[in-house]
Amino acid sequence: MKNKEKTGKLILGLFAIFLLGGCSSRDWYYGFQAQQRKACLEVPAAEYAACMEQANRSYESYQRERNERY
Repeated sequence: MKNKEKTGKLILGLFAIFLLGGCSSRDWYYGFQAQQRKACLEVPAAEYAACMEQANRSYESYQRERNERY
């Protein structure tokens, strides 16, 4: 029984690695961007516009800024 559990966990782990490996950094960015937009709904009204401006920044703009920092 323990071998079946270990095999199941191994298969699940490999499947997770396979799925994560298929995501590009652009895909990750868009996922985090969607989360940030949702979080903007929770900020005070005075901060909403700035929050959404940051959340709507393009991936290319993000990459440029990131490359300038490092």
